[in-house]
Amino acid sequence: MPRRRPARRQRAPFVLLVVGLLCGGLVSLLLLNTMLAKDAITDANLRDEIAVARQEKEQIEQRYQLKTQPEEIAKMAEEQGQRRDWGNVNGWTADGPANRVDSER
Repeated sequence: MPRRRPARRQRAPFVLLVVGLLCGGLVSLLLLNTMLAKDAITDANLRDEIAVARQEKEQIEQRYQLKTQPEEIAKMAEEQGQRRDWGNVNGWTADGPANRVDSER
């Protein structure tokens, strides 16, 4: 009767293949998880920058709204040397070099 080889020798390459595949899969999952975490941090930083930019925009809009109020415009006109002409209720007159035409409108 011929002798059979031990089963261990036949199983060893298969076990090494399975262990190698499992280790490769584990390393791949670890790299994928790391890349996703990096992207999540970048996403959070960008969201913070967007929130800051929106707040700055709102502050600029508020300052613009305040500066375009009639009281503020009248105050700036008086600071530039213009005064109310009480003979003409809706008119402003200028004293000296402050008499410039607004050509942007």
